[in-house]
Amino acid sequence: MGLLLPIQTSAYDQAGNRVMNARLSVFLANTTQPVATYNEPGLSTRQAYPVPARANGTFPTVYVEDGLYRVRITDASGMVLDQIEDVQIITVSGGGGGGGADDPTTRFQTGDIKDRYDVGTHQGWVRFNGRTIGSSASSASERANDDCHDLFVHLWTRDGNLAVSGGRGPNAESDWQAGKTITLPDARGRFRVSLEDMGNLPSGRLFGGLFSFGTATTLGAYGGSPVSQITLNEMPSHSHTISAFMDAQGAHNHTGVTDAGGVHRHAIDYSLDSTSAPGGTTRASGVGDGGGATGQTRDSVAHSHTFTTSSVGNHAHNITASATATGSGAAFSTLVPFILVTTYVKL
Repeated sequence: MGLLLPIQTSAYDQAGNRVMNARLSVFLANTTQPVATYNEPGLSTRQAYPVPARANGTFPTVYVEDGLYRVRITDASGMVLDQIEDVQIITVSGGGGGGGADDPTTRFQTGDIKDRYDVGTHQGWVRFNGRTIGSSASSASERANDDCHDLFVHLWTRDGNLAVSGGRGPNAESDWQAGKTITLPDARGRFRVSLEDMGNLPSGRLFGGLFSFGTATTLGAYGGSPVSQITLNEMPSHSHTISAFMDAQGAHNHTGVTDAGGVHRHAIDYSLDSTSAPGGTTRASGVGDGGGATGQTRDSVAHSHTFTTSSVGNHAHNITASATATGSGAAFSTLVPFILVTTYVKL
């Protein structure tokens, strides 16, 4: 925020006459690269370029960033009236030890980002909110003012993915003069993360990251999600073990007892000398009751019979088992604890 020219600085022609319609231009030393000039030390209000002389032929106060410059004064037709080389601007710090508010090593430059505990506009800065900036002749939604020139050029040059109203022209300056707007990067609800490479080989720390736009080495790329729901493809390959079996018991028989059949008859074979009836009654051989040689029956009491099944050899029995599904598939938060502030970018 150095003072380049004081009030009442004037331009004169070779005859010593004050030039009433003179223009003042500032360039980086030994170049023709224009440098922005400002009306006040805070460098928030940019002057017209070149700086026009007042009606009385004097120039207004001109402030610039600290640095080494070339100053050129011309008349309205562009004829050079004066040119001063290697103008050194160094702001004196009031702290004595450096690092004060005017220390050039601590001041912000165009394109620098900062967080501020605030929600509104901030002099010399615009919010990183995805709206647009442009000149006072533009229809920019975040800021339409000539002090946006340097940031407009910076963003236009550094990030070719930022949208320019009406499409990009041949260069940033022509788009600025045409009254176009450029879209600010959108930091709303997003963390800022460093690029993977930054002049070095990619670190690989963002490998596999979910990008909605760009890649890990693209300026302004963005991605991520505040919540996540695990899908089948995101789960590690795995299986569930189910163990179920029945021991083989070897070849065996089964024994049992029938249910009692109640009172009933059994056939009698006459060839038997004597028979003990199931109820304990004895019948002599050859004694019949008119039922024939065989098939004769005899009254009895209720009783049951034992039996043995045939062996089927060594065998086992099949068992069917199934696992019960569990889990609801609900999404979970991926955000670390946070606090919300406003992010600004320097004009």
